[in-house]
Amino acid sequence: MAGHRARKRFGQHFLTDPGVIDAIIRAVHPTKDDTIVEIGPGQGAITDALARNAGPLHAVELDRDRVARRRRQYGGRATGIPAIAKQRPELAGCIDRVVASPGFPETSQPILDALAQGISVRSELDLAASLLSATFVVVTGTNGKTTTTELIDAMLRRSGIASIAAGNIGTALSDLVDDGDAHDVVVIEASSF
Repeated sequence: MAGHRARKRFGQHFLTDPGVIDAIIRAVHPTKDDTIVEIGPGQGAITDALARNAGPLHAVELDRDRVARRRRQYGGRATGIPAIAKQRPELAGCIDRVVASPGFPETSQPILDALAQGISVRSELDLAASLLSATFVVVTGTNGKTTTTELIDAMLRRSGIASIAAGNIGTALSDLVDDGDAHDVVVIEASSF
């Protein structure tokens, strides 16, 4: 999807590697009996696979530029909803799990609604981390995350450790899934919420 730049404020990372997408889908393991809400579908890489493998699929997207594209792409198959239980009460009790983009803080209404209903919520970071065997160094906070992440990564590499910076710094953690054991340490810039 050329022409759309990832927006850091939304925590956007657009997946393109089919191997990574397949690994995430295997971790989620959607079935036709599952009703799934994908929070932050971005360009629809995971949405495509979920639409093929899951039952009813609902997508929540904060980026208004992406909403119209997703509606055209999926028609009635995936629908955008502003909140799970409050805005669409008919969904309460029928959603099996939620996959959230890093741009959605745990205090956002769709996440709170899912948790209040006892629905399993997993983030892109959680899914990717469960598929990686590297050691993680996670940097969070209000200011200086990118600089600190880059500094730690540079120090590790300079000392001979196979390291890479990922997360909100530009490379999605899930993009590393297909790299196998290429990295001993992953330095992750994570959102501060």
